Amino acid sequence: MITVAYFALISADRPLRAGTDAAEAEWWVMDQLPTLAFDHAMIVNYALERLRNKLEYTTVGFQLLPEKFTLTELQEVYEAILGKQLDKRNFRRKLSLLKILKPLPEYRRGGQRPAQLYRFVAARFEKLKDKGILFPF
Repeated sequence: MITVAYFALISADRPLRAGTDAAEAEWWVMDQLPTLAFDHAMIVNYALERLRNKLEYTTVGFQLLPEKFTLTELQEVYEAILGKQLDKRNFRRKLSLLKILKPLPEYRRGGQRPAQLYRFVAARFEKLKDKGILFPF
């Protein structure tokens, strides 16, 4: 049996539309997958590994965010993909050193106090990537 697999990042808020042969398809949290047939668990795990590696050299983490975002939202994206909690101070320090975020004069109200909004600077990211600088978190 040959299996061909593709992975794509799609918001879980989007409704899942499956054909009649997959009428029972639904979204699953990665660490709560049901038992999968054949080698499908290995394939899904490999796709997750590829996604995690892409965080180091692509803008995939930023593509999952709105144009304006908070540092907490960015950290939550990285934590969700990596499957582990990151130290808040170290995460922010690394981002500060990379200078790939532009602070905006805008704030989002929500929790305890307003959070500053940021915008991703793709040109700066590309310059660092061209120099061989990766983004390990």
